[in-house]
Amino acid sequence: MSLCAGGLCAGGLLAACTGTGRRPSGGDATLLAAVQEVSIAETLRQSGRFERFLRAAEAQGFMEVLSRDGPLTVFAPLDIDSPASEPLPAGAHIAPGQLVAADLRGIRGQISMLDGRLVPVDLSGERGIGGKASLVQTDVRATNGIIHIIDRPL
Repeated sequence: MSLCAGGLCAGGLLAACTGTGRRPSGGDATLLAAVQEVSIAETLRQSGRFERFLRAAEAQGFMEVLSRDGPLTVFAPLDIDSPASEPLPAGAHIAPGQLVAADLRGIRGQISMLDGRLVPVDLSGERGIGGKASLVQTDVRATNGIIHIIDRPL
């Protein structure tokens, strides 16, 4: 994985609300338990809050990767605030290797994703991932990697 940011930074957990300052619909900001005993694909499927991302991953051939390969880091967009008319490139949400919140904190650079895109990361502002998305929940550990929940697609 390529981090074009001059190094990794230490830091604490990131805010558990969206960039709008509101909690995601459904109440509690903890959407998934911090440790899962199943793959990334199964974790997202069981929650029922990532249907659009999972449909895109299936259509674009990434479900096997999310089910078996690893380690991976997935920036999983919630179904809220996600207009179905916008394309959702699943591979632009999946990075090889594991990046925990402490790795992301303070980085101002780019992460190389599975589809070849370089996604900018700058958590100093409201839209820190890809210039569009805010982190809602971080560091959900599945058997094949880490999930960070974001409020909208990249």
